[in-house]
Amino acid sequence: MEKVKILAINTSPRDGRNTYHLMNAVLKGCESVEDKEVEIETINVSDAPEGEFKLCKGCWACVKTGNCVLGEDFITEIYKKIDSADGVIFASPVFFCDVSAQCKAIMDRSLGLIPLGKGKASAAVITCGSVGANSALHTIQGFCNMHGFIDAGWVATYG
Repeated sequence: MEKVKILAINTSPRDGRNTYHLMNAVLKGCESVEDKEVEIETINVSDAPEGEFKLCKGCWACVKTGNCVLGEDFITEIYKKIDSADGVIFASPVFFCDVSAQCKAIMDRSLGLIPLGKGKASAAVITCGSVGANSALHTIQGFCNMHGFIDAGWVATYG
């Protein structure tokens, strides 16, 4: 039986809320795939230790040298896990008409790693209070396209 490793990244800073629940519903669907052994790993950015979620400085050192000037932190651990996964689910709440700041930080720090997702499947999970789901989806899909992920779909909920 083929084994598939799925990494789910909950980029909500608030654990156990709507994004967490919708992401887990999607993961239940992943577990029900026939003829495949599905291994799931979940990362919640709300679990990042204080000071271990560093924001991009925009210096482009990662592109020039292959190394981020910020060194190892929670975000670099996420990249390592993406590298070993077959598929990645990016889950984000909508804050001010786009993805969470935590989701954007993960994207911003990945410039020097293109194509991080080459040949891997990706999906978007978005929760939204009223407006902005389309913008958030566009942001996630743009990131995934730049990194060579194969779009496996998306789900969004309002309210």
